Amino acid sequence: MMGHRVTCASDAASALERVEAPRAEGEPTPRFDLVLSDIHMPGTMNGIDLAEALQELEPELPVILVTGYAEELERTRNADVRVLSKPFDIALLEKMLEAIREDREARAKREHDATLPSPRA
Repeated sequence: MMGHRVTCASDAASALERVEAPRAEGEPTPRFDLVLSDIHMPGTMNGIDLAEALQELEPELPVILVTGYAEELERTRNADVRVLSKPFDIALLEKMLEAIREDREARAKREHDATLPSPRA
């Protein structure tokens, strides 16, 4: 999808397990660059529950939630997520993906710059 490798999960619990798997295997870095999820899914967890659990597990992992229900937007304001309202234009998704990439690059640059010795005055 737009240059990304996609991993599918049938419900929020399965998605959470896939994100948690690298930790269980002792891998130091996350395996996923972002999570794109509908809010309504089968099972006991919905997409907002998933986003909240992911914030606890991987706070830097970007989440995009998709919904067709305006009443669900209020609860998403408490979570650090981007929201796409259905129906949405693919160009808007592409913009979100680009913004996530730019944020990631800026964060990596800040982290790299923080490791450099400071110039002497």
